[in-house]
Amino acid sequence: MDEGPTDQDLERFGKDTHPCPNCGTDVYDLADWCHKCGHVLGDPNDKTAPKPWVLVTVAILLATILFFFLF
Repeated sequence: MDEGPTDQDLERFGKDTHPCPNCGTDVYDLADWCHKCGHVLGDPNDKTAPKPWVLVTVAILLATILFFFLF
């Protein structure tokens, strides 16, 4: 049974929540994932994650290099 946040949770995360974009459950603003559905939450202002086009370009380059080494 979900009894709500513990005192330690409130101390760690504060009282600010927002709805999970996947299931709508209220999650703490500082939470890394939704406790109900497991959706990974991220900071949209976090610039540390590489852009998708960078990942695709690196994958194509690696596949091309591997192709030339094998054939």
